Amino acid sequence: MYVDGRGWVEGAARWAYYCPACQDHHETELLNQTLDKMRNAIHQRDAERKHQSKSQCEHWLERCCSMSTYTGTCCACADRRSGTRSELYPAYVDGEGWVTEATRWAYYCPGCKDFESSLNYTASVSTEAEPKLVVQAKPVDQSSTNRRFSGQCRHYATWKCSLTSTNGKCCACSDARQESKTGLYDAYVDGAGWVEEAARWASYCPGCVRNYGG
Repeated sequence: MYVDGRGWVEGAARWAYYCPACQDHHETELLNQTLDKMRNAIHQRDAERKHQSKSQCEHWLERCCSMSTYTGTCCACADRRSGTRSELYPAYVDGEGWVTEATRWAYYCPGCKDFESSLNYTASVSTEAEPKLVVQAKPVDQSSTNRRFSGQCRHYATWKCSLTSTNGKCCACSDARQESKTGLYDAYVDGAGWVEEAARWASYCPGCVRNYGG
């Protein structure tokens, strides 16, 4: 459009220089088109809600399911894994990998999880079962150096070791590093990299540090 003192500029509506009657007619058409789009969107949403209400499971509203909002089925009804709800299942935990002994509902939405946990399942399954780390069995050298690592050690309980992935061995008994001549061991220090200036027990749990290194 042409603006006095500026010349031709962009950004004007197509009907900016129409006569008043034509401007009103054009604006009315645009308004009607906008209203038609809104009405169509409302009709489509209502149709989706009617379709969803027909496919809703009987638990969806009762459990206040927040996961399957588009399908209308609760987490339990949407769970297609084989087996029964009283069994334990593998689950992935960040930092640990695949763990076992997780309840079927461990990763349901809060509403479905609380509902499933409150049900009376078999006594062999705890409703608050915590995932446990799956430790892959590795061959152990049966030399005299490593024989002492087999079975549960005598320190695990008395030292209150918090290491949970060694089948009852304290940090010291599960430490298979060779003895250092200097008594110091490699440790990673931010900004310095790997340095040989750490005590053997530097990375043990607090209980083992107090008893082994104290």
